[in-house]
Amino acid sequence: MVTPKPAWCWWVPLVWVLGAACRPAVEHDPEALPAFEPVFQRCSPSVVNISARRSLPQPALQLPSRQLSLLRAAIESLGSGFVFERPGLVLTCASVIEGAEEISVVLADGRRLPARPGAIFTGMDLALVEIDPALSPPPLLAGDSSSLRPGQWAASFGYPYGLSHSLTAGMIAGVFPSKRADADYRLIIFDGAVNPGSNGGPLVDLSGRVIGVNLVTEGTSPFGQALAIEDVLRILKEPPKKSGWLGLSVRATSENERPGSGLRAAALVSRVWAGGAAEKAGAQAGDFILEMDGRPLRSLEELLRAAQTLHPGDKMELLVEGESGRRVITIIAGQRPDGLTQSQPE
Repeated sequence: MVTPKPAWCWWVPLVWVLGAACRPAVEHDPEALPAFEPVFQRCSPSVVNISARRSLPQPALQLPSRQLSLLRAAIESLGSGFVFERPGLVLTCASVIEGAEEISVVLADGRRLPARPGAIFTGMDLALVEIDPALSPPPLLAGDSSSLRPGQWAASFGYPYGLSHSLTAGMIAGVFPSKRADADYRLIIFDGAVNPGSNGGPLVDLSGRVIGVNLVTEGTSPFGQALAIEDVLRILKEPPKKSGWLGLSVRATSENERPGSGLRAAALVSRVWAGGAAEKAGAQAGDFILEMDGRPLRSLEELLRAAQTLHPGDKMELLVEGESGRRVITIIAGQRPDGLTQSQPE
């Protein structure tokens, strides 16, 4: 025998269905989404491609006479930047121009302009480059990064992999302090990738004002990072600090590059600046650096970090090996000449 259902069992589902039908649905309105074409048209002329070139003497294979010959090789790094606040002033990342002997800027219309390095802030990966103001595209202006909230839209510009400038749109995930122990700046995290070559490009809001400077992160991540423009402006307004200059450039060695003794060396002197502190101490291009201040040098980064802390008059002791044999040199940091990037004292 089938037990009949009470009457209320029939109208309750009906009420639920009717109620669901009466609830306002969240409609998708394509026209409500932000239009990024006006942002691109407004900002793209001010975004530039930066080419930083340097020549490195590289040791060749050991010759039968056991004389070390130096081969000249051109190394070029590419990155992005943008004209900021005034014509001729280009903001980019320090990692784009570090160690550069020649810097050029390619504009959106294809013109290539010579550029001069300005101030550089290695602790923040931030640098200034100057071009002829008369030939400069219009500058982008600073926005307000302090009021950013998750869910807001942003647009990232750059030259990924050296290709023509592009735009990537995404939403702000949040603004967080940098994880570096010595950092006093914040990072904007957004759901857009910053590929190699786009570092130094601008992150802008929907009005086209700059809210951040793009950074390339290690590894692969679907999220992009940018220096908050509020912290960038604070750093730019601070008086420049005097840093020491060693008068040499260095690079990392490959696994097969070793001095005559066969010892492993983490770094190689690629250039010695005439009249600089390193030349006075007896350093030579092609010297392998084995030790720093009495300790084995484990990596190029260890040497670079130590060099960045030096002030004029500070000393750095290096155990090197090259054409003049193995020897200890003591470099007394000097004052940086005008027109050189701060990454060239390493």
